[in-house]
Amino acid sequence: MARELGVVCLVGCSNLSIESDTGTLRIGDWQGGSSDTITIDGASGQIYPGAQQLVEERPAELIAKVRSWRPAMPVD
Repeated sequence: MARELGVVCLVGCSNLSIESDTGTLRIGDWQGGSSDTITIDGASGQIYPGAQQLVEERPAELIAKVRSWRPAMPVD
């Protein structure tokens, strides 16, 4: 369901531990608090401590393909 909505859904992460009573988050050997930021790569499932720089790539080949579907504009 999450994929259809374009929302990241993390499942089966055995290295993730959340201790709600202490506000502690553990990912493998890394430990953070409830106010710490993490970045989740929704495509690969990788989790990174901190805010990572976002690189957004446009699929130029697919955009060109969709544009080719447009009917030709009449020239007067």
